[in-house]
Amino acid sequence: MKTNRLNRELISQKAIQHRTLLCNSSEVKAQMKLKIGDVYTREELLKKVIEIYKSLGLPTDKAKATDIKKWYEIKAHTVKVKGKVVSAYKIIKEL
Repeated sequence: MKTNRLNRELISQKAIQHRTLLCNSSEVKAQMKLKIGDVYTREELLKKVIEIYKSLGLPTDKAKATDIKKWYEIKAHTVKVKGKVVSAYKIIKEL
């Protein structure tokens, strides 16, 4: 295994995380309850991703809102929340 100056333990952890998310893909989509065509703020998606990671026993400190790309095709969007424009993503389709 080529490590590219990375710690082998870190690579192993990333591989386990990736396999866990792939194996539980249908369960993850069911728990997220996202609707195709709806727009969700970055914060909403981050909360959902963190909940999923916790339920699967994965570390949540590396969770990002864009991790949603593992299960859905998304498009960057903006919405107004309490008078402020915030980053959001529109759910295009399931992968």
